[in-house]
Amino acid sequence: MKVLHVNDYTQQGGAEVVLHRTVQGLADRGCTTDLFTADDVRGYRITPLRYVDSAPCRRGLRARLDAFRPDVVHLHNFYHLLSPGILGEVGRWQRGRRCRVVMTAHDYNLVCPNSGLRFFCGGEGRLADLDKFHRLSYQWSRQWDHRGSRHALLRLIQHVWNYRLRDRRRELDVLLCPSRFMQSVLEPFGLPALFLPNPAPPRMAGIVKPHGPLRLLFAGRADPVKGLAEFLALWPTGFDGRFEVIGDGPALPRCRRIIDQRRLHDRVSFVGRLPHDQVLRHLERAHVAVLPSLWYENAPVFMIEALSRGANLLVSGLGGMREIVKESGIGYLFEPGNARSLEAALAEIQRIHADGRLNNFDSSSFLDARSEGKYFQRLIGVYEGNGQRVASRGDRKQVAF
Repeated sequence: MKVLHVNDYTQQGGAEVVLHRTVQGLADRGCTTDLFTADDVRGYRITPLRYVDSAPCRRGLRARLDAFRPDVVHLHNFYHLLSPGILGEVGRWQRGRRCRVVMTAHDYNLVCPNSGLRFFCGGEGRLADLDKFHRLSYQWSRQWDHRGSRHALLRLIQHVWNYRLRDRRRELDVLLCPSRFMQSVLEPFGLPALFLPNPAPPRMAGIVKPHGPLRLLFAGRADPVKGLAEFLALWPTGFDGRFEVIGDGPALPRCRRIIDQRRLHDRVSFVGRLPHDQVLRHLERAHVAVLPSLWYENAPVFMIEALSRGANLLVSGLGGMREIVKESGIGYLFEPGNARSLEAALAEIQRIHADGRLNNFDSSSFLDARSEGKYFQRLIGVYEGNGQRVASRGDRKQVAF
């Protein structure tokens, strides 16, 4: 079986971690794989028109399809650089050929102009109303980009042109959802959504957490949507713990100002960006992995890796974050922006840590259900079309504007 993976970037974040694990795992199981990204389009530069529908990326992808002739095209993230216009190219190439088009839904771009289901009012980000965001009138009345009205309009044009007017979502045969929350968001649009959790590493045995004060850890790109600044602003003054931040990003200057204002230098440290294997070693020494995101995270790789390294969880009670805590039975939830909610969660964590029970949990059954073996067995079944009941392209309903 020949599988062509398509993604904006070679390296970027959690989606790319899943991408490379999938490519390697398929190769280990005898599949012939290839990867197409914006780096394969020589001298490519993004412009407003190319953001909506990129002719150079279409041509580059068509050339790769003709040369590689895949049995499966597996799409990941493509709307930043490649543009959703490539869906049309894949659809045209597929016609008359035995080729299956599969996509992993890493975020909500297919159904909302903002991939995080967030709009902005007066510079403040807010969660979209899940009962209304599919309406075109609702979308036109919201600003979907924090950088201002022009960027927001461009996002809206990309979305309406590709998904509303050109109906390019119908080129997808199967849409893989790493969380049930994602599946619940996509299904009302008539999309062929199938729950398939991302591959999880097994729990490592023999990890012994250090004694002493609580060690909390965040790792990832420090975007404003990750809620780091808000978390630090609400950090209880009486909480005796140490917080380590791994990664870089545009939110760090604001985080540092909050640290200066609140005089938290002895409790919060910024490590910078580290290779993935070093992040895992830091997780082995951490008592709690923190993810204070302000958006509906889908299926954060960081949370799954934390459980495999014996770290407990402290996360926002939104989307896939809440789902992982509930399904694993491990972790603590708090409401973003609510000081009392965070203080109560940290107080409980501190109490359980003092009793020596914070990291005495068994995540094996949760991780085993998401093992690489089960992931690839189901994924290859999807590629082959075995027992997958999804709506045919002609039968998919359209959501009213």
